Amino acid sequence: MQKTKHTGVWSLGDGRYLIRVYALCHKTGRMKDNERTIVARSAKEAAAQREELRCTLQRGNVVRVVRQTLSQYVTSWFAAKAPALKPSTRKTYNEAIAAIIDSLGDYYVDAITLEDLILWRDSLEGAAATINGRIRVLKTLMRDAVYDLRLLMNPTMRLEPLREGRGFDDDEAMSLTAQELRYVLDWIKAHKPQWYPLVVTLALTGMRFGEATALCWDDLDLVQGIARIRKSQWRGRLGEPKTRGSRRIVVLAPEVVEALTAHRQNLIRVQHVGLQHGLVFPTSKGTYPSNSVLTKPVRAALQAADIERLFHAAHGFRHTFNDLVRKVSQEQVRQALVGHETQQMGDRYSHVRLEERRAAVARVVALIRPSSAPE
Repeated sequence: MQKTKHTGVWSLGDGRYLIRVYALCHKTGRMKDNERTIVARSAKEAAAQREELRCTLQRGNVVRVVRQTLSQYVTSWFAAKAPALKPSTRKTYNEAIAAIIDSLGDYYVDAITLEDLILWRDSLEGAAATINGRIRVLKTLMRDAVYDLRLLMNPTMRLEPLREGRGFDDDEAMSLTAQELRYVLDWIKAHKPQWYPLVVTLALTGMRFGEATALCWDDLDLVQGIARIRKSQWRGRLGEPKTRGSRRIVVLAPEVVEALTAHRQNLIRVQHVGLQHGLVFPTSKGTYPSNSVLTKPVRAALQAADIERLFHAAHGFRHTFNDLVRKVSQEQVRQALVGHETQQMGDRYSHVRLEERRAAVARVVALIRPSSAPE
């Protein structure tokens, strides 16, 4: 925050200003500091808005924040929010904001109605899931605007998302049975061995794709059979895992340890370029792989197994592991293994011991490979 030459005006950057007026409160009869965050083209314009606020207070009227169009508000709102967003989330927000501003940008925020939003929603083109994603961004935007601009109501509260149809049963969505997973793992190991280390890691740990492909050898302890999830990558950009609870210790089943040990030996044997960066799963150029690299090998395995339902490799193995853990362990163990979506959940389940996690993973492996069940 930087003081300007105008009385009671501070610059916050990105076209935002803090204006402060010391005036008599018409509700209590006492002098009171009144602060507002506004959007203005210059400090001079901000000073003019401060004077307008001062006059309004002196008249004893109810104070209202200076009106802003949605375009004006979004500029400062996104500038403040963007630094904390993952690159993938930032891209989603940018696309949603473009669609919002294209239709509603010239409207004053306090004048937007539910009817306006319904017309906007129904004018959007694309899949229902894409449209619903844009609705979620709009709801977040307007929820903040209610507080920032002192709006009397939030017009998005009753804006309903579109129904997302599915071409498969919910019980089968994005998940394989234990038997199907066993076939897929065996097929890839036999026919696409170069992808087996990554596939078996995803399948038997429940890691997110970005977490697994961001692993370095320093994150692994193959003797103890554990991996430490410290970071994630998206399109080659390294960042924090999805949530604080995602920074966790993951148990590596013996099958995963064996595959990774052989994988490391092969990288060293061929002096792979990725060794200089310490990456566990580097591309041929030594970079982070994209989430589409497993599409063809996994699709071929599914076809060989006559599995026709929808399954995306980048997410499906995590869904499958999650379902299998649910069958063999308590909820707190499942949460500890796959990562937590909220800080509250992370605090609640952080006490799950490593031995409990190992036992749960062993039971999952036993579902997939009954002959490996402990006696």
